[in-house]
Amino acid sequence: MIGQAYLTYALNQEGDLVHVDSVPNGNDCGCFCPHCNSPLCAKNGGDGIKMIHHFAHLSGADCVGAVESALHKMAKDILLESKCVFLPKWPDGRREGLIHFDRVEIEYNDKDTGLRPDSVGYYGDKVLWVEFKRTHAVDTDKKAKIISAHIDCIEIDLNCCQLDPDALKDFIINSSQNRSWIIDNQTVERRASHPRWSLGSHVFGNDFFPGYKRLVANSPSFAKDETGQFIDLTDNSFNLKRHAIYCLVCERKLSYNVDETGLYRFFHSDGDNIFEDFDYLREAAKEIIIDRFNRNDLTLLIPQYQTCVERDTCHFFDEDVCCKLSEFPYNLKEWGYTMCLKDYVIKFNDFKSDLVIKHKKYAEHDIIIAFNIKGGSKVPKEALENKCIEIKVDDEEALRTLQYASIDRELATYINFRKRTTGFVSRGEASHRLLKFELFTTGKYFLTSDYCYQTNFNHKRGSTIYELMFLKGMYNPKDAKAYALYRCFISKRHACYCEICSSIDRKNSTVVCNCHKDKGTPQHPLKVMPTSCPHFNLDLTLVTHLEVEYSSVKYLERL
Repeated sequence: MIGQAYLTYALNQEGDLVHVDSVPNGNDCGCFCPHCNSPLCAKNGGDGIKMIHHFAHLSGADCVGAVESALHKMAKDILLESKCVFLPKWPDGRREGLIHFDRVEIEYNDKDTGLRPDSVGYYGDKVLWVEFKRTHAVDTDKKAKIISAHIDCIEIDLNCCQLDPDALKDFIINSSQNRSWIIDNQTVERRASHPRWSLGSHVFGNDFFPGYKRLVANSPSFAKDETGQFIDLTDNSFNLKRHAIYCLVCERKLSYNVDETGLYRFFHSDGDNIFEDFDYLREAAKEIIIDRFNRNDLTLLIPQYQTCVERDTCHFFDEDVCCKLSEFPYNLKEWGYTMCLKDYVIKFNDFKSDLVIKHKKYAEHDIIIAFNIKGGSKVPKEALENKCIEIKVDDEEALRTLQYASIDRELATYINFRKRTTGFVSRGEASHRLLKFELFTTGKYFLTSDYCYQTNFNHKRGSTIYELMFLKGMYNPKDAKAYALYRCFISKRHACYCEICSSIDRKNSTVVCNCHKDKGTPQHPLKVMPTSCPHFNLDLTLVTHLEVEYSSVKYLERL
């Protein structure tokens, strides 16, 4: 501390600061140390020239923090009495200035944050916390709580001041020096509304911490401690003060601070060996899977298909579509998997996988895990002989999902896992849609779509002369009608064949006959469905399209 090193102010029995010359000389002064609360002796009997008047501890102890504590107490008393403080320059560039409080409290206990600010000033509907710095500044954890609670706060450094009430009062209310904003919420709100300060782009970056490089665009949630243990930095039970933290990528020590939103930001203080975000995402994803596997908390939800129970009796059964996709939990350790290894080199082309989960007996059962980081680094073709899991990781939100959720088909792609189970499901659960064409005695036709369990193949409407049901390979309603009509044309059935006529204009959604002006045919033939037209001419281009595109279509016909 700059200034006099003698303790010239102490606490009397009422807890007020008193000058050494205002109390009796000697051990009966009735005063106490503002730092350790020990009894003091007033040494004010001389002329003050050979020996400066001061307080000394009766025990003879050298109390290092006594002067600083007295200065701290004096500053709070001055603020309480004057109800004024000179603000530092505002973060958004507004000039500093004096503020007058309506009311001031000291040693206030804030229940919402659990903090005890040095002083709290109230003016109008606003509140300002004033912290006085002696030996230690407001630490990171306290700063994070203040910012997160959206409380305006300044910090005034008293280390340049002497233990003199007049000089200290002048410093507090007439100077803008040695003070700074912990947080000014009005500036934060203004910056948040500006594109440059949006969380998607700038994230406060190096402007808030000059000279530091950010670890990733959003501060990392995962690191390692001094023992090499993988840790979640958002876990409140992890004490940042008691542990050192290290980068997952370069394994160098990290420092941390808080940003204007109250979030912790971790960074390399030297700024060297900075890496891209996808390096961090990949390493964090590896550590998450290894940690979950070691804790026996890694469950795969493997997609598998269950067949319809009526497979042997249903007219519409098709093995590829008459099934239900389900996900079955798969506990790796219960199936003989014992190790999860990082950066494991496997047999083909010296390919180094992100992770390999090893089976205790059969190497061919090993599971390769590859992380698709922002669209890159997929499972190589050489690895497709093995069971593979490709997990997509784009950001920290994906990491958080990976940390807690089961590995399902929304999170991962499963390759070479068995896709058929021995279980069965009801017809309703395994149902699929069928396109059904019906031709009536009038020559008119209709195309409908129903689930297979809602369709009764044995039931036929009295006026129906032909039915065709598509089982597989046909999903386009327009082509389905044309295909069914072509079947009717081949078998010479009485029907309206306008939709497969070469005179039809199919460019628009409405079917129009190009002969209606010259030859008097209906302009919109499907509204009346004529069954005999002397101008009909089969569209061979359409027929070729149907035969090529739907060569493998499967259907049922009923006459």
